[in-house]
Amino acid sequence: MRDKAIIRIMGNVGADPTTRMLPDGTPVTSFSVAVNERPKRGQEGGEEITAWYRVSAWRRQAEIVAEYVRKGVAVQVEGAFHVREYTNREGARAYSLDIEMRDFDLLTPKAAEEGDLSQGAARPNSVNANQGPADNDPYGDDFPF
Repeated sequence: MRDKAIIRIMGNVGADPTTRMLPDGTPVTSFSVAVNERPKRGQEGGEEITAWYRVSAWRRQAEIVAEYVRKGVAVQVEGAFHVREYTNREGARAYSLDIEMRDFDLLTPKAAEEGDLSQGAARPNSVNANQGPADNDPYGDDFPF
C-alpha cells in the first residue's frame, strides 16, 4: 500500500469551480478553499492567517461539485493531501496545497439562496467517493477502511 496523507478542511470556496474533461471523457472539477487560522487566545501580535487549498474532484463528484458549489459557500472537504512545489510568475519558489477530494459536505445553504437549489432540487448534504459505482473512487483499494 502506498502512503497517503489524508486531510479534512473546513473553509469557504474562493471562486466558482471549473470543470474540464480528460481525453477519456472523465470530468475533473477544481476549486479553491480558504481556511482561516485565528491566533490563539492570549497570543500577542497574532494575525489571522489564510491558507488556500486547491481541490480536485473526479467523475460523479466532479459533476455534483460543478452543480452545487459556488464562490463563498462553506464546505468541508476530505481527501489525499499533496504539497506541490512550483516557480511562480516572479520566478520565486512557491507551494500549492492540493487535495484530491474523497468526500465533501456543503455547510451553508448559500447555494440554495443563489437559486441553484431553490427550485425544489435536493441539496446533497454529503458526497462520498464510496457511494455509487466502484469507479467513483479515485484511490482504488489503497484505503484500509
